[in-house]
Amino acid sequence: MEETVELVCRWAEFKKAHPNASIEDFCRYYIIEQRESTKQESLVGGVIPDSASGLLVKLLARIARIHATYVSMVLEEEAVSRIEEVGILATLYQMGHPKKSEVIYSNLLDFSSGTDMIARLKTKGFVNESEDKEDKRSKRLSLTKEGKKVFLKVIQKIVRVANLLTYDMSEDDKKLCIQLLKHIDIKFSAVVHKHKERKFDDVYREMTS
Repeated sequence: MEETVELVCRWAEFKKAHPNASIEDFCRYYIIEQRESTKQESLVGGVIPDSASGLLVKLLARIARIHATYVSMVLEEEAVSRIEEVGILATLYQMGHPKKSEVIYSNLLDFSSGTDMIARLKTKGFVNESEDKEDKRSKRLSLTKEGKKVFLKVIQKIVRVANLLTYDMSEDDKKLCIQLLKHIDIKFSAVVHKHKERKFDDVYREMTS
């Protein structure tokens, strides 16, 4: 009976922290939590932050650097040499004919560097730029035939990098990580470009109040 009460309480805590999560998400979380609590693996290299928040962000940052290293390796001989440019091509492949600003901000780029990358892709013949018929102040982008060909070739290599880094993880582990972390992306991707011109202390107070 005590185990049942504990399980119900844990479910209530999980649901409060993740209101959009399903019972399957909770079961996955609980089982993996119990499994991981018995592991004695060493943590990330270098200085270990004292707080769970600091450790989590450091772990994500290290994984991002590792990912960037392998992406650079697979793109060495490709027509597109930067992961950010691959992201732009991916956005155009999925969205079809979006506004330039939509492409830039959805990839978390600042406008000037995003514009420079798009200009390089245009010069290479991978991207077309046209007037927005509904908003004369805006430009719309699309993939050229060659751009689509290059993207479909490159994305296969990018997927292999992702498969390499997560090779030892089960599908349940991957889904749990997505469930736990996606709200960070959802919350901040919509506002981070607006925060760049502000002081961090002001942003912190606003986002944590």
